[in-house]
Amino acid sequence: MKRRLFLGDSIASLALVTMGAYNIGNLEFGSVYILNGMEPFSKKANSGAYRKKTREVKNISTLDGNKSSNNSHPQIEGNNIVWQGVSNQDAHIFLYDGNKISKISSLDRNTSTNNWRPQINGNHIVWSGHDDRTFHIYLYNGEKISKVSATSLHAPTSNINPQISKKSIVWSGYDGETYHVYLFNGKEVIKVSALNNNTSRDNHLPLISGKDIIWNGYDGETYHIYHYNGERITKVSNLRQHESINNREHKLVERRIAWVGFDGQSDHVYIYDGIQVLKLSAPNNYSIFDSGNVQIDDKNTIWIGREGKVYNAFQFDGEEVTKMAVIQSKTPPCSVDIKIHQSNIVCGNYEGKSMMIQQTVDSKKSDLSTYHINTSSFNKNHQIDGENIVWSGFDDTTSHIYLEQSIENERKHAQGDIIQDSEIYPSPFSDQTSISFYLKEESEIEINVFNSEGQKVETILSKRILPGGKHTIIWRPLELNSGSYFPVILAGNDIVSQQVILVN
Repeated sequence: MKRRLFLGDSIASLALVTMGAYNIGNLEFGSVYILNGMEPFSKKANSGAYRKKTREVKNISTLDGNKSSNNSHPQIEGNNIVWQGVSNQDAHIFLYDGNKISKISSLDRNTSTNNWRPQINGNHIVWSGHDDRTFHIYLYNGEKISKVSATSLHAPTSNINPQISKKSIVWSGYDGETYHVYLFNGKEVIKVSALNNNTSRDNHLPLISGKDIIWNGYDGETYHIYHYNGERITKVSNLRQHESINNREHKLVERRIAWVGFDGQSDHVYIYDGIQVLKLSAPNNYSIFDSGNVQIDDKNTIWIGREGKVYNAFQFDGEEVTKMAVIQSKTPPCSVDIKIHQSNIVCGNYEGKSMMIQQTVDSKKSDLSTYHINTSSFNKNHQIDGENIVWSGFDDTTSHIYLEQSIENERKHAQGDIIQDSEIYPSPFSDQTSISFYLKEESEIEINVFNSEGQKVETILSKRILPGGKHTIIWRPLELNSGSYFPVILAGNDIVSQQVILVN
């Protein structure tokens, strides 16, 4: 998590690379840097130019003169962002394609009202809306709107919670006796939860990935997680020796299924890989209760668990369970939500009126950056796609949709690099850590430590002449509390910093 600065950069801005829009003295910072284990600078061939990746936050729900209020539940895929908002005293679905905003629930002469909970896949958007009789599932394919839940002879009513994968759509609908899971495959509507003589009732919250569909259903005794693979239905939360009850918070990516269930003593996180069920929050003798907020991607499973009175985030990479460092808290560190996409993790926690968002590429390396979004309060419903994050936040008047994304700026380096191969290890640490670096030539060196507020808290080395070559300096913090710190190495025109974590 290193970054290389230039003479024009201030030490204060260096220490604030993980923070939002702050103002210190006459210095104002409106961008956020994401330190995700990659060098944010890359030198261009045959030139002295560098590209610096910064983070930019903007309110997208006010673009194009849009005046929708109570904007919430954003979804993002690539450059497309959809959300629900209120316009002319009715709930509508809005789309931002990177250039303009469209009220898509009013296109194609559609008159549905109370439109809510949109989902997006490519250019296809689905949502639940009311047609003056009941709630139906609507599909916008980029050209026209279709009422897909009304295409069957015996159309269900109260259709809610749609999900989409490619051109297939699933949702929960009422058939007159109970709620079932329905599938629209592009041609017809199928009552999936009634196939194979399945008798589960109150089937809700279906998810779809390719041909795989999962949902939460009641079998007469407790709630279970059901899986339909295109041919048969399996009660995955009741396989072999793993029989949990009150199963919920199910997630599906490709053919990996995760959920939270009660084993008779406490809640645990379970995962089904198509062959076996694993109780993830049991390995390594972790004493975890109140497990929740389980999320998965194609290889990782993450969740929030409590050890005694302390909450932590945990990760399973397919081989072992590890504790994600530095986000220990007596309150859930991700009490609002936690999401993962392409190994990037973002989660939120109310701290007064602000939410803390955290992102990492590799939790085992503790490359976890923490920053505050100060442009809004009571932020929630955040989603992540690659390095882009969207969420709903309040601006003292109404809730808006915010987008945070990376932008690249090109700058000139004043002179050639002097400091090379800098590294601080270990981190996190409790007693001491080693600061190693290589000097291309004899230089006057200064090493100071800054906290996350931009304040200098300690001087490790004060203007000392060191010869060229490799150097290692031991740092033993003096009366510093646990937290994130930034040792800053200054040599001539070079400034190099790396975030470290102190745990007392």
